[in-house]
Amino acid sequence: MSSCSMVPPSLHEVGQGWLPRDDLDDECLRGLCTLYSKPTCIAALDLIDRRKIKQVIAPSGRSFYVVQGKEEQYLCLRHYCSCQGFARTLANREEATCKHCVAARVAQLVTGGMSETVSEQEFTLRLIRLLGAENLPL
Repeated sequence: MSSCSMVPPSLHEVGQGWLPRDDLDDECLRGLCTLYSKPTCIAALDLIDRRKIKQVIAPSGRSFYVVQGKEEQYLCLRHYCSCQGFARTLANREEATCKHCVAARVAQLVTGGMSETVSEQEFTLRLIRLLGAENLPL
């Protein structure tokens, strides 16, 4: 019996044994596509295959994901992405998230994402830059 025999109600449960760490078999892919639309799943898995996801980690343990899109980089937090599609998708109630967030969440669980540990100061500077807030007064 596959470790993907049950479809979880959330991706949180995917990380608790539903999804194997190094491989996505057909059953896992079908389960993932019950959580998100097929186009979103395919696009997210493509980002993982092309290694477009990087986790940035501070010494304190805080982290965020940077996903390289076609033309720019996007900040992905647990329930947020800086892409326009994320806001549009939520506003239209089409889906719960975007391909960048799905890719970051899945990459967190399987090999395919890269990580980089940076200083607390560099972590904050990158976060500010990705939010486009570098010109705001602090």
